[in-house]
Amino acid sequence: MRLYLLRHGEALEAEVHPDRPLSPAGEAQADRMGRFLARLGVDPGTFWCSPKLRALQTAERVGAALGGRVPETRSGLRPGDDPAALEEELATLSGTGLLVSHLPLLPRLASLLLTGREGRLDLLLPPAALAVLEREGRGGWRLELLVSPRHLEP
Repeated sequence: MRLYLLRHGEALEAEVHPDRPLSPAGEAQADRMGRFLARLGVDPGTFWCSPKLRALQTAERVGAALGGRVPETRSGLRPGDDPAALEEELATLSGTGLLVSHLPLLPRLASLLLTGREGRLDLLLPPAALAVLEREGRGGWRLELLVSPRHLEP
């Protein structure tokens, strides 16, 4: 299985808007990452996102770049959710998965998948950053790629 872990784009502060939608910069980041994923030919069989507005908006923009793919809003992808439940569900999947979520969940999940424990690996993910993990059969995971949108063409 190939797993794409995407942090949502830059969001407005809660003082500006309580639902924390994407900022204009966050929209541009999501669009840039969507174009990058399209160039890679990513076609996720599993496309999940957090129900929080900033993650949903990021996923929708990325999905548009992937040919109009529509993300499935899922519980278990909020910032403070337990990555162990997600790890169990991912173990049953194959193919390609794209998860759009938040800090600290994504680094905790990546650490759990890559090392077997949360917190062993402190993966820094700026807004709209992407980590790509690959699972060997039913075995362990390895980190394939880590990309920040600032490294991509506008």
